[in-house]
Formats: sequence, C-alpha cells, structure tokens
Amino acid sequence: MIEVAEKPVKKLFVGERVYYEKHEDLATVLALSAATGQPVALYWAEGIVFIVSPAYQDSDLMAEKYLEGEIHWSSIAYAKLDDFAEHIRVKGMEIPVIDASKSKMMKEVAIWLKEHI
Repeated sequence: MIEVAEKPVKKLFVGERVYYEKHEDLATVLALSAATGQPVALYWAEGIVFIVSPAYQDSDLMAEKYLEGEIHWSSIAYAKLDDFAEHIRVKGMEIPVIDASKSKMMKEVAIWLKEHI
C-alpha cells in the first residue's frame, strides 16, 4: 500500500493586486478574454470574487519552490461580491464563478484580499 501525505502550501507570493470597485468590471475584463476563446472563470470565497494569474511555473527554480511549499502568482484581480452567485452576466456573456470557499488556501487568500480593499 502506498503512503498518502498532504503537504499544505506554506507561503504564497503575489506580484500584484488589482482591485475593482464593481464585480461587473472584473467580469467584463474576463468577458473580453472569453471572447478570444480563452477559458475563464472567477473564484469566490469570503465575499470576494477573484481571478489568479500564476507566475511562469515552467522552470527548475519554480518547481523547487513548489516542492518547498511556495506558490507564486504574478497577479490577482478581485472585487467584492457579498453572496456567491454561479455566474456574473456582463456584455451578454455569463462568466462562471467557482465557489472556492471549501479550500483553506483560497479562503485565506480571500480574507487577505478583503483586508486590502
């Protein structure tokens, strides 16, 4: 039998935070990406809706940092959205919203973002 072990993330680095006053504005940015064929979805936790742009991960250094428990995101864009909604409708498009509130890390990220509004 194999051993199964969980190794939580120890540290998350965020290069840039971008706050939008209205969640519709954040969704509009994503709608423009979706129009180019890019898959898009927002995360929601703790009254915050957000999208993450991971840092370039394809390097030995980043792989090493990940194994040490570090994650690097180049940016995170966010807005307040008090109650979870399955989607946000903008520009005739529905942007899906994923309820990430079950994830300990995503909840902690949302709480941190809330403190920076």
